[in-house]
Amino acid sequence: MSKRRDHPSTGGLRLGSVAGIEVWLHWTWAIAASYIALVLAASVFPDEVFGLSTSAYYAMGVVTALLFFASLSLHELGHALQARREGMVTRRITLWMLGGLAESASPFERPGAEARVALAGPAVSAVLGVALVVAGRASGLPDSVATVLQWLGWANLLLLGFNLIPALPLDGGRVLRAALWRACHSHARATRDALRVARLLAIGMIAAGVVLVFADGGFSGVWVAFIGAFLLSSGAGERALAETRVALSGLRVAEVMTPDPIALGAGVSATELLTLDRYANHPAYPVVAERDRVLGFVSATSAHYLPARSRDRVTVAELMSRDDTVLDAGMPAGAALPALAANSMHRAAVVRGGALVGIVTPGDVLRAAARRSVRAQKAEGEGFEPSVDQTAHNGFRDAGVQGQKPLEH
Repeated sequence: MSKRRDHPSTGGLRLGSVAGIEVWLHWTWAIAASYIALVLAASVFPDEVFGLSTSAYYAMGVVTALLFFASLSLHELGHALQARREGMVTRRITLWMLGGLAESASPFERPGAEARVALAGPAVSAVLGVALVVAGRASGLPDSVATVLQWLGWANLLLLGFNLIPALPLDGGRVLRAALWRACHSHARATRDALRVARLLAIGMIAAGVVLVFADGGFSGVWVAFIGAFLLSSGAGERALAETRVALSGLRVAEVMTPDPIALGAGVSATELLTLDRYANHPAYPVVAERDRVLGFVSATSAHYLPARSRDRVTVAELMSRDDTVLDAGMPAGAALPALAANSMHRAAVVRGGALVGIVTPGDVLRAAARRSVRAQKAEGEGFEPSVDQTAHNGFRDAGVQGQKPLEH
């Protein structure tokens, strides 16, 4: 397991990597894991296995909660590995309160690819669920072990059923969108139609949750309503991202980037970086080697944390982050948003022929989409909302960049 470090955009912890894909824990994971462990230890396991000590029940609860989130990681890894087979890059899996998120650095180009990636996760959950239930019923196992295995098996099967609900951004909603996309040949239209279904289901879940709260006063109703509210808010982000993709149609990254950025050689000292930053005041600077080849990004904040006596000796190459994204100037601008979502610094170096020519941030891309949206409204009298910049930013955040606005130049 690799050394843990703070996730700069989500406030999480890096656990390590599997098949080259980083696994992170968002801070809200602790809330869900603690709740699962407490409920299992206080009520579920004592009713299933008799005569154990309180500490034994809590140990069973903690182990089960950890194994459940491990199974969620495998679910997301199924998505990520299938995405890799489709030619897409998934850099990170993040576990949080409502499950997991596999963050892709590129959009779907074909409906079949989206459907296959969406179904890969549920397929993993199905195999795990059946295998664990069967294993839990095997003879000769201690009652405590059998109970844990069966609970995990049924939990995975429940996860399978939940994820197949046809509501974006759940896997079932993505399968529905892929089917609609194949039928109408328009990703944006398929997203709108799929979101109508998702909105009805979300409102139904919120209503059902309220009824459950008044009927039995339990936490289950609050949880159902919370999931419905999550689906409702996530749907707005999905629509905004789809509309932004349409608004950016035909644009290249070179047309939305900030050209000729200030770049630092790898041998520049921390002192020189701080001196430059007093005048430039940028959130981060690209670090380049010979022929303007991009090595990474460095922020002045990292230099500020150094002791003053060390700043002349430490170079930006030692301070820079290599968690960077490099985009070709000729690639479609619409592909930049998911690529930036998988980048913890929320910016990418733009290259042409391998040499640095610019920097692009989510703000650059969304402003270009907003400008096009306004022009489309003026030309046709209808189209996207002028507020697409903020709306799409919210969707961008929900898609994997949480708790922090995209950095600007």
